[in-house]
Amino acid sequence: MVDVEGRGYTQHAMVDPDSPQVILAQIKSRQYRLDPRLEKAFHEILAQGTVPTPDVTFPSPKRQTEEGGVLSLDFGGNTFRRGEGEGEYVLELREQRGGPVCVQLEFKAEKPAYLHGQNGVARIGRHGEKMNYYFFPAMRVTR
Repeated sequence: MVDVEGRGYTQHAMVDPDSPQVILAQIKSRQYRLDPRLEKAFHEILAQGTVPTPDVTFPSPKRQTEEGGVLSLDFGGNTFRRGEGEGEYVLELREQRGGPVCVQLEFKAEKPAYLHGQNGVARIGRHGEKMNYYFFPAMRVTR
């Protein structure tokens, strides 16, 4: 996030809580060719259940609910949910969990979402990991 008036910049990169174990397993299985010193440093950090800074893991597992067909995602207090009207969505970002909302954007889909892969499930990465993948080709920020 950029604060133009205050001339400041804040960034937060958050990853899934399983990431330390997944990355550690990938390093151990030699999926990555790393300098031995870098591999040792990564192992020390990942074995503690953390990731290298500035990244952090989500403080709570992500939640995805579809109550009555309504999408709602929660990534450690940062939320993306369906809005009031058809094709409307709201994104809220917080600097810290439980803190005030720093950014709130409301979007309106100008075109319908596309499902990628097979019924919205795409295979990515070297080993064909599954990922739900929906794409909105045109969104307008309304607020």
